Amino acid sequence: MSDNNRPVLTRIAKAKNFRVPGFVFFFVSSVINASSSLANDGQPVAVRYWPNNGVSIETMWNYHIAIGINATSRQLLPRTADVEFIDDFWEASEGNILVLDRNPNESKPTLNAFAAKHPYSSEAIRIARVALKGSETNDQLYVTSLQVDGVNIVDCKNNSAQELVSNLRRRELPNELQRVDVLLLDDANDQPTALQTLSELVRPKVILLRKNFQHEKISSSAIETIEHNTIAVSKSNEPNGKTRWVKLGDSVWKMDEQLAGMFAKKEAACLSSRLVFKELSRVQMNFRPANGTHTPRWNAEHMMGRELLFFSQIYHAVDPNIPVMDLNPKQMPNEYQAAHLDWTGAEEAMQMDRVEAFTRRYVYLLSGMVLDQKAKGSSFWTPKALLLQMEKHYSEHTANVVKKKSLVDWPEK
Repeated sequence: MSDNNRPVLTRIAKAKNFRVPGFVFFFVSSVINASSSLANDGQPVAVRYWPNNGVSIETMWNYHIAIGINATSRQLLPRTADVEFIDDFWEASEGNILVLDRNPNESKPTLNAFAAKHPYSSEAIRIARVALKGSETNDQLYVTSLQVDGVNIVDCKNNSAQELVSNLRRRELPNELQRVDVLLLDDANDQPTALQTLSELVRPKVILLRKNFQHEKISSSAIETIEHNTIAVSKSNEPNGKTRWVKLGDSVWKMDEQLAGMFAKKEAACLSSRLVFKELSRVQMNFRPANGTHTPRWNAEHMMGRELLFFSQIYHAVDPNIPVMDLNPKQMPNEYQAAHLDWTGAEEAMQMDRVEAFTRRYVYLLSGMVLDQKAKGSSFWTPKALLLQMEKHYSEHTANVVKKKSLVDWPEK
């Protein structure tokens, strides 16, 4: 991969030979005047572990952030990261608070210094550097914090639990650690007593450990083992209670040949559909044929909405951190109101791509299901029937849109 194709922070940091920062946090922080109204609270965020202590984060808006990824792990990522945290990128950045954001109809996200009066989108990820002083070695302990969709995730990287405990005991808990959903720890040598104390200080809902962590329980709490590398988190309004301890693997859950084949066919049909929509203008997407049939935009929303609803119902039944998401438009043309009249066909195609990525991202939740038996959480779909139907659905509705381009009243631009 050339430097020109790398995420912006990777390119900046590589040139300056900086060191890797100690933490990455995801939080709702008063320090940047963040408001819950600026986030899509409740949307699931995927946390993924990779070999050699790499971490990646994926959101419903399809932002992809990689942390501490080396050359080997980079090849395993589902796609190139939008931001890749390597070296000490903060000295190369413009300020201590950054925002990754992309408004609809823009081709790529941008990373800029935080501006208090700037109207950020609800999908924006806010990233801030916070210095925690007073460690045993008298060094400053730098904390990098991110906020997305109301979820707070704390990645401790190579810092030990004991170092964190000794630091946090000496001061009032910072705002950035007042509410933590997931704490990520890499040090396999952390001792259960230090981990227990850390959990009592921070009170995270989940603490994720690496698969090579040697202990089986923390105090009286058993450690849950997840063999694959992905866990879903979403905002919870419940007060922090007992911490859930999880050892997470660093390998992707692999589909069997039959399931992988059906996924590939569904995604090929979706890709063919997206290629049709991405060429259409806003006017063409909103075109209402004189014959009373649907607008092209309805077809895009309908196809996307069906896949999102049916798969989120199944996934939610297995893991409540995945909400049931229903974005289906009204069925009849005279009742339909577009969700986003201003979106171009390219943005609607990206929305379809986001849903496809969601479905694949959490496919491990189909583990153990019999493909020909009704899926858990579904009223009538088996996994096999649903995948075949989605493949057919994309092809049929895309063909309907292509036909509209031959109508005499079809807008040329």
